[in-house]
Amino acid sequence: MKLNVVIKRTLALTLILLLVLPITVFAQGQGINVTIDGERVNFTGQQPAIIDGRTLVPVRGAFEHLGFDVEWNGALQQVTLTRLGQTVILTIGQAGFTTVTNFTTSHTLDVPAQIINGSTMLPIRAVIEAVGYNLAWDGATQTVQITRLTQPQQPNTPTQTQVQGDISVVVNGRNINFGVLVLNRELMVVDEKFVSSVNVLAEALVFGYRQASGVLTIYRWGQETTFPDGESYFMMNGIRHDIPKPTQLYPDSPTIGIGRAMIPTQIMLEAMGYTVDWDLTTRTVFITRPVFDPITITRNGETKVRADETGVHILSRVLLTQEEIQTLIPYAKTREETRMSPHPERQMTAQELVAWNREYDGLGGMNAFELEVLYLHNAIRMEHNLTPFTLCSYLSRAARLQANLMVDFRFFSHTDPIYGRPTDRIRLMNPALTSYGENLSGGANRADAAEGLMATWMRSPMHRAAIVHEYFGTPHIGIGSYINNTAAKFNGQLLPNQ
Repeated sequence: MKLNVVIKRTLALTLILLLVLPITVFAQGQGINVTIDGERVNFTGQQPAIIDGRTLVPVRGAFEHLGFDVEWNGALQQVTLTRLGQTVILTIGQAGFTTVTNFTTSHTLDVPAQIINGSTMLPIRAVIEAVGYNLAWDGATQTVQITRLTQPQQPNTPTQTQVQGDISVVVNGRNINFGVLVLNRELMVVDEKFVSSVNVLAEALVFGYRQASGVLTIYRWGQETTFPDGESYFMMNGIRHDIPKPTQLYPDSPTIGIGRAMIPTQIMLEAMGYTVDWDLTTRTVFITRPVFDPITITRNGETKVRADETGVHILSRVLLTQEEIQTLIPYAKTREETRMSPHPERQMTAQELVAWNREYDGLGGMNAFELEVLYLHNAIRMEHNLTPFTLCSYLSRAARLQANLMVDFRFFSHTDPIYGRPTDRIRLMNPALTSYGENLSGGANRADAAEGLMATWMRSPMHRAAIVHEYFGTPHIGIGSYINNTAAKFNGQLLPNQ
């Protein structure tokens, strides 16, 4: 670090560290001891003292004993401590200080650094603990006890570490584009755990959130996690999970700006089965989806659905129970992950159609949004005492194709500029199909997008009729969606007969 005016260690300098301790006021001059790992520190000149209930310790004697170099910048009124890649910067008159390791971190002091009677006074507890040591006060012997950790060269991660510089978040191998969101204001490390704003979580993993009566609720796919403001725990589907230092997790109160409310992201995701890792060199957060045991859904000995780490694959027509749909949702990819290649500006050849279908499967098949829409369709039908929809893989592929076309060619219509009528797209996937019904809509990439979509359709008499129609025979459905940044298109195909 370059300083304008530096007086090196060879010059006389006495820095008194101010320590808040629960002790009785003693007159200056009474014997105050400082030990490091039980070894008493001998100070020359200014000795430790208690003034107005606060313990003062000369910084040079203490920190040089710990192996730090001490530099004083008179022009900036700043003291700098350096050792083994650690840097501590304290400025007179400021109620805080900065540490620099892999990240630049700001810390709060009980009182600002100050000069008293010509000596620089600094609070020691926060500084000592920030560089990886423990501090205790023995009132019986009037001793400040500093204890090294097992690896003093590797300091504890500060309670709250604001991440600086370019940052990336990678979810399941995909680098998330946060648009206008400034990540170095939204990410930090608390007790070696990744913490983020609700905005980051919502954008990266498609969570929704709301706040009421001092409780922040994060939800997705029927799973709710609640964070009571200021408490040292959160509740996930009725199960309590403890978190450290709750007051550190809300730099911005949820009642002030809920999107900026900071939550213990890593602890929450790990409770859900995710893996979260930091790469300090590249400033990258890696989030990996849970690994579930593969499951299959069969009917009469025939496999209808396969779900594993690659996604949810519908192999043929199947009537799924609501419980089965909910079981499948955690296996499904997000809409962003199932984004398909742009459609050519012409009709696909037979070979290209085969490749398109392979891409559909390779990206994970049905995504979580599509499964949610299926669940809500059938919930509404059961409320009306109607037969639930049977899911058709080829109808879902036709629906996904229409959603892609609408985004790629920027139109919103049942008739597309490549294939024409919906019937032509359906027959592209299955030439034997003859009748259909189609609902289209748009929506953002939100956790509640499916609910919003269904509410919109149910308010429209025409769209509502397609959902609650008393079909003659078995009603079938196909669901497709596509996302382009935050704008998504939905397409559903309903057939009374096959």
